[in-house]
Amino acid sequence: MATIVIGIEDSLRAQDAVALGGELARACGADVRAVCAYPYDTRPAAHFNASMRDPLREAAEATLEALCEPLSDLPVVDRVAVPDPSP
Repeated sequence: MATIVIGIEDSLRAQDAVALGGELARACGADVRAVCAYPYDTRPAAHFNASMRDPLREAAEATLEALCEPLSDLPVVDRVAVPDPSP
């Protein structure tokens, strides 16, 4: 089974990417993995503020939830929020 990966951010471009990815998934029966990176570095040496990790992750998850709504008719839509200092 094929998987289509869609990069998600809170923008009109991401809405277009979701629409295209959804059409491709429907046409070929593929699964979808929607990924939203949020600015956080998990390495201790990076000295990121640990109290910010949860709010940043929650914001990314909310973005995924909102922008993936048009994909609700697909059987598999995996939503992944990923910490990365350079998304």
